[in-house]
Amino acid sequence: RERDDKVVIIFITAAPQYAISGYEVRALSYLLKPLPWFAFSQELKKSIGMVRSNVDDSMLIDTGKGQMRLNLADILYLESIRHTIVIHTLDGKLSINGTLKDMEAKLADYHFFRSNSCYLVNLRHVTGMADQDCIMSNDERLRVSRPRKKAFLTALTDYMGGGMG
Repeated sequence: RERDDKVVIIFITAAPQYAISGYEVRALSYLLKPLPWFAFSQELKKSIGMVRSNVDDSMLIDTGKGQMRLNLADILYLESIRHTIVIHTLDGKLSINGTLKDMEAKLADYHFFRSNSCYLVNLRHVTGMADQDCIMSNDERLRVSRPRKKAFLTALTDYMGGGMG
């Protein structure tokens, strides 16, 4: 739980007294041995379904100190500074190794758009445009390069017009 808030935990044990521990870590279920195969397979299907529904809106990042799950909705934008990606979130900044190009590929289906060579912007947090800048929900202004402006506006319009997912 400390490492990943969304991980699915299932307790399988012969000792019912540990059920309380299951509640403490928000376990999906608590199964007692001996466990029939059918009950186990149903539980597995349920947990896979939960994992699939969670995958859509988060990603695992390597912070150098270990892995961490990050909600995509909490990301305002990603910024490339030399060989580092700075992820600007609602809670602050995180730095990871990598390239904006790789992150752009990873986040292609999640309404992130490359506004210029330095920024990958979460369209969910764009509240408007002013000249060459997009205005973010935290009132920051990020430059949209001239060659990308038309495509950026199209992506933003599509997102606001019903591409919201």
